[in-house]
Amino acid sequence: MKNLVFNIVSFDEVELIKIFPLPYYIGKLHHFFVTVVFHKDKNSLNLPEYYKGALLKPLKYRGKGTFFSFSGEWYFFWYFFKHAKEIDVLVRVHFSYQTAIIGMIYKWRNPKGIFYIFSDGYGIWQPLFRDESKFMARFKNYIIRKILFKTAETADKVSIELAEIYDFLKKQKPFLKTPEKLVLMRYGVDEEIIQANFIEELPVNQKEKLIISVGRHGSKQKNTELFLDALKKMDLKDYKVVFIGPIEKVECNFQGYIDSFFDQNPALKDKVRFIGPVYDKVILYDWFNRSKIFVHTAIYESYGIVIGEAFRFNNYIVSTNVGCAKELISEGMGEVVEYDVNDLYNSLQRIINEEVDIYSIYQRKSINNRSISWENEVMKLGAF
Repeated sequence: MKNLVFNIVSFDEVELIKIFPLPYYIGKLHHFFVTVVFHKDKNSLNLPEYYKGALLKPLKYRGKGTFFSFSGEWYFFWYFFKHAKEIDVLVRVHFSYQTAIIGMIYKWRNPKGIFYIFSDGYGIWQPLFRDESKFMARFKNYIIRKILFKTAETADKVSIELAEIYDFLKKQKPFLKTPEKLVLMRYGVDEEIIQANFIEELPVNQKEKLIISVGRHGSKQKNTELFLDALKKMDLKDYKVVFIGPIEKVECNFQGYIDSFFDQNPALKDKVRFIGPVYDKVILYDWFNRSKIFVHTAIYESYGIVIGEAFRFNNYIVSTNVGCAKELISEGMGEVVEYDVNDLYNSLQRIINEEVDIYSIYQRKSINNRSISWENEVMKLGAF
């Protein structure tokens, strides 16, 4: 049996349900033994030694710097220098300078091995989109391109999750030479969980009058305040709103913001709930299955896994133009809104007032909501 090693810097119970399906389904499809190599820290202490047949191998943190830095990841370099010849496929998350070094070490020690980069969003390519009118910006971008192009040339496979980035990268020098190594592959939904737990997909006309929003509420990125400001103006009628996810404590005291929101809008106390994080996918999928509308107000996203989960369970998606929102709305149901409270309010109020007939839209559209299963997505990578 061939060995696949999946290398990610930080790995915990959240990543176990978020990103673990990628190596798991590749291993399942190609009959690889899977090992996940990551930093050992306080967040990984509760992980089992084996999960779904894969070995979870934490390396003791020996860096003097922070994660995602040279000084914080040097022992990954040493690990792959020692074990490269035992690894048939090496999967590394994100484009980074550390990924470049790991890839070069691995291919030097094991030229026949397959090096695959799972690129989560723009990553380090992001600076290449900045204004190059100044000399220093052009100089920095020149260096970044050199490193990134070398990394891309080293890799045997590179997957990109968003069509916009895929279209940009396929025009870049490394992929003009070998276009077959660049693959457009989305984050999948874990159909095994749905099947194993007998989750029966509810038809749209049997869903509850329920609006959900899933994310890290209070973080600048997720922009929950926009949704709350819209709710102040709305007549929810028979609808309920549930916010799922942790409440931010580091960036701000968002619980104080929530308390103030309810103090100023007491009529919404029976309509709006914050239930905290839901890490059990069975429970989370049940919320998506029951809900009719999914709201996402993020300022930016690399992909937006929860948008894909809303698509899978036929939610009407109301989202800002981030991540996969526009793409999946075009394949499913929903609308893109601006970062404007009135635009969000008008969009949601029309749906609540039944000026938008979600069920009719669902009936007349041919929605293949199972197309984004992990099993389907990893097949796009082809042979290993």
